Amino acid sequence: MKKKLLILFLFIATLNINAQTNLVPNGDMENWDSFDTNPDDWTRYFNGIWEKSADFQNGTASLQLEIDAGRTLNYINTDNMSFISGTTYVCTFYYKAVSGNLTQVEFNLSHTPGAFPTTLLTNPYTDSSTTEWKKGEFEYTATDTENVQAFIYSRGDAGAQVLIDNVSIFDKSTLSTNQLENNSNTITAYPNPSTDFMEISGFKVKENYTIYNILGESVLNGSIQEKEQIDLRNLTNGIYILKTENAKALKIIKE
Repeated sequence: MKKKLLILFLFIATLNINAQTNLVPNGDMENWDSFDTNPDDWTRYFNGIWEKSADFQNGTASLQLEIDAGRTLNYINTDNMSFISGTTYVCTFYYKAVSGNLTQVEFNLSHTPGAFPTTLLTNPYTDSSTTEWKKGEFEYTATDTENVQAFIYSRGDAGAQVLIDNVSIFDKSTLSTNQLENNSNTITAYPNPSTDFMEISGFKVKENYTIYNILGESVLNGSIQEKEQIDLRNLTNGIYILKTENAKALKIIKE
């Protein structure tokens, strides 16, 4: 079993050698401290309220932000990321309202030419829902080679809660046409695990896919588009890797 898991690990690593690098550390909100109270590589607004949530856009967790009493906002921010002058970056995140009066969510970029951060770009999103994840996306072309931080704000009344997940910043020049249409973080499988059929979501164009077993052997392939199902009934129970032609590998489980 250990040998098979090692093969699986090496196989996933091989699949992702050419994957694009997300400049946002822990943008998928999957890594937390040992008490599951603080996400790795993120900072919050003073004593702003945050917690881990099992309601996720993709993966196993997201970050829930709540506006504290007496305030009208909360925010989180990344550490410094190196931007290169003249480079265009594609910035994406997902959000979902939970409760309370949430007026808008922002994905902002800031730099620190002096003692305090200065906003480079503000992107407000007011289309929120408590039943589905919403996507925010924009492009930014750097005018200087410098360190930049990403800030995500929630604004509204005290007690308003929102989920944040899959924050990413990619160098646009390294993305293919289909990758721009299908950011790898958008791909989800439901239900996962599955006993028979699995619905795949997050596509804007049709893509070819291949499913590999833990030995790296191709066991199933075909093409798929948004919310189509893959028939897993002929696969034996176990762990598999689903890989689309222009996306990262996604672990799926057949039970």
